[in-house]
Amino acid sequence: MRAAVLASVALLCTAGLAAAQKGQVAPSGPNLTAEARYATVSLNAGFMPDPHEVRVEAGGDMDASAAQLGPECVGWIDPSRADVTLTYTAGQFPLYISAASQADTTLVVRDPSGQWHCNDDMTGVDPGLVLQRPASGEYRIWVGTLDRGQPQQATLRISEELPRAARATAQPPNITEPARYATVSLNAGFMPDPHQVGVEAGGELDVSNAGLGADCVGWIDPSRADVTLNYTAGEFPLYFSATSSADTTLVVRDPSGAWHCNDDLAGLDPGVILQRPPSGEYRIWIGTVEQGRAQKATLRISEEPPRR
Repeated sequence: MRAAVLASVALLCTAGLAAAQKGQVAPSGPNLTAEARYATVSLNAGFMPDPHEVRVEAGGDMDASAAQLGPECVGWIDPSRADVTLTYTAGQFPLYISAASQADTTLVVRDPSGQWHCNDDMTGVDPGLVLQRPASGEYRIWVGTLDRGQPQQATLRISEELPRAARATAQPPNITEPARYATVSLNAGFMPDPHQVGVEAGGELDVSNAGLGADCVGWIDPSRADVTLNYTAGEFPLYFSATSSADTTLVVRDPSGAWHCNDDLAGLDPGVILQRPPSGEYRIWIGTVEQGRAQKATLRISEEPPRR
C-alpha cells in the first residue's frame, strides 16, 4: 500500500511539473507567446505618421519588480499577454517607445534578442525607452501602473524621433569598433592625393550633446567611426574634408584623443586642417546638420590644404 501511495504522489508531482512546463505563463515572468491584448503592429524604419499611437489600459496583477526582468523593471502589468506586439524592420533611426497617461505609468519591453528594457519616469511621471540601435524583429510591450489597482487609460507611442531628454544624455561615439566603411593606412607624401572614401553621412547621435567641443555639431552614427586612418606623419599638414549634395559636418578624433570638428569650411562642405598632425590613429565621422536619412558623401584625406 505504501509503495502504491508513493507511486501516486510521484505521478502527481510529475504531472504537476509537466503542466507547469507546458503552461503559457511562467511563474517568474509574463507570457511571451500569446497574441497582444490591444494591437499587433508592423512598422518599417522611416514609418509615417510618427509617432504611431495605440490606446491601452495600463496595469495588471503582476509586480514587474518581482519577475526578475531587471533592476529597473517596476510597476504592475498584465502577465497573460503583452499589451502591444511590434514587428519592426530597423534602419538608420533610433526607436523611442513611450507612454502618456494621467496616471503614473511604467514601461516593460522585451526586444528581439530577449533582453528586457524598463523605465518608470522619463518625462515627469511618463515612462520612455530609447534604443539607439534597435534590432529588427519582434518587440513585446507592456504599459504598467506604478501602484496596483484599477486599469488606467494610457497611450503607447512608438517613434523614431528622440525626445530632448534622451538627447541631453547622449554618450560620446564608440572609439573601439572597426570602421564602418574603411580602415586606411597612409604615410606622409602618399599618392594619389587626395585619398577618397565614399560613405553615407548621418546617424542618430546629436554631436552637440556628446561633450566633444563647442564646434562639434550634426548627427553621426555613434556605434563606430565611418573611417579609421592610421597615419605616419612627416613634414606635411593633414586635411580632412567632405563633399556632398547635403549639408554635412565633420568629426575627427586624433591620436592624442583630442576632437576636431567643423561644419562649413567651403560652402556647406566641412573641413578640418591639422598643421602639425601626430602619427597614429584617426577616427573620422561625417555627419548631417539635420537629423534624417543617410546622405551620400565623399571623405577626402589630403596633405594639401585648400586655399581660403
